[in-house]
Amino acid sequence: MNDAVHDEDLETVSGGPAAAQGDPHMAEGAGGEVVLLLADISGYTRFMLANRTEMAHGQGIITDLLQAVIRQLEIPMEVHKFEGDAVFITAEFGGAQTWEETGRLIGRKLHAFIEAFDAALLNLARSNACHCGACDNMAKLTLKVIAHKGIALRYRIGRFEELSGADVILVHRLLKNSVPGTKYLLVTEAAFGFLRLGDDFERAVERYDDVGEIPVRYKLLAPLHGLSEHRLHRMNLGDSLRKMRYGARTLFTRKR
Repeated sequence: MNDAVHDEDLETVSGGPAAAQGDPHMAEGAGGEVVLLLADISGYTRFMLANRTEMAHGQGIITDLLQAVIRQLEIPMEVHKFEGDAVFITAEFGGAQTWEETGRLIGRKLHAFIEAFDAALLNLARSNACHCGACDNMAKLTLKVIAHKGIALRYRIGRFEELSGADVILVHRLLKNSVPGTKYLLVTEAAFGFLRLGDDFERAVERYDDVGEIPVRYKLLAPLHGLSEHRLHRMNLGDSLRKMRYGARTLFTRKR
């Protein structure tokens, strides 16, 4: 079998409306201006590894939380891909809004992502009477949001669409950082002014062997208190449906 990638399978995608109109923000073959966001669940790896026997419940919780985040998206923001415990969101130049309006919109959405995640987590704690390891430890999950503005090239290999460029690498490097917390907003200087964020952010510099020094701003956010008090000791309809949905997957897997 020949696994080589043929020329007809590799296609550079010129971009959206801006590219079609020859806008300077989207140069042909050089990529276009884009905001890159990562909404990442802190504590995911430990959560999943510690609850291997309740994998279906654990993944169900993660899915519900990430769905709450992506419901906050507005055009031109879109999900580029899911990356396990994170959702990679992009917003490209072009469309009905001005680029400045897009920046203000995304700036507001950074806090909206956190608020939606917290509300979903609180709702799960209130409605879920299950006491498996995954359900009992969901309160340890938090969300961090990382934002960067740069240049990225959209391309396809076969039916798969990807983004490439140094700025795509950079925003993923920032998942490993020196911020002293697990619930926060982390924004590069390249994106901070564009997103019109407030003055309640701390300045810092993140250093990496490959991408060098990255000036950033970060804002620590208060933990969500009272989750344990909302763990109910009764079964309700919402929890029954959730257990049926997640438990069916586990039953099917075991039978195979």
